[in-house]
Amino acid sequence: RWYERLFVMSKPRVFRQYSKILGLSGTIGNEREQAFLQRAYGAQFFVVPPFLETCSGVEVHTAKWAGPEVAVVQGRPQNVSLHGSLPGPGVVVANTEDQYRAVEALAFEVRRLVPVLIIASSPETADGLVDRLRQRARSILAGCNTSDLIRSLSQREYDRSPALYKDNLRASTRTLSKNSSGPKEFRITVTDPTGARGTDYQMVDEEADRLGGFMLIMMHVPPSKRDWIQFKGRTARQNWRGQYCV
Repeated sequence: RWYERLFVMSKPRVFRQYSKILGLSGTIGNEREQAFLQRAYGAQFFVVPPFLETCSGVEVHTAKWAGPEVAVVQGRPQNVSLHGSLPGPGVVVANTEDQYRAVEALAFEVRRLVPVLIIASSPETADGLVDRLRQRARSILAGCNTSDLIRSLSQREYDRSPALYKDNLRASTRTLSKNSSGPKEFRITVTDPTGARGTDYQMVDEEADRLGGFMLIMMHVPPSKRDWIQFKGRTARQNWRGQYCV
């Protein structure tokens, strides 16, 4: 399994078998994490600018907040600060059930314009959300193929069928509509932290790009800054626009 390989590779004694190792990462970590890597592995750091920033005449896109910051307090929306070090929009609710309802409402609304990726906190939460979204789709969309509309990219899905996981990844940013002359609609894809780090979601629809691009709905704020950067990095890739909310 991938985590078993990672456990072995992260051992300092494995790294000491090599005289020099060069690696590139989009998320080196904060000062404390870098200090640990320096002590444990003798790591040294340098900054390589993103390729597109070295190109002249190219507009570089980054993930944008998708909407206003709102908290529902006693049934009334109020503006709040979501996180001291991560100011920006979000929907803050009182309990898990309210969160599910907010995620459902936003996902089904936004998918009419752009593809949607929901990042759940765990594989168990991701699988439960897939079931819930499919039940919701059956109740509001007559004749809908819910297995096609709601796709899973959880670690459990990969363990069950790597081939299906790969197909779900390809479909996650494609239009659901088969008829090119009809209205465009997109899929809702649900993943967990394994699909929120290092996975390449490739946008192809220019109209969706003009409407803000691939939408991320994050169901939690990760405690690590490295994870936060990785989560946001699933959108606004390869000079396509991107948007996200929490």
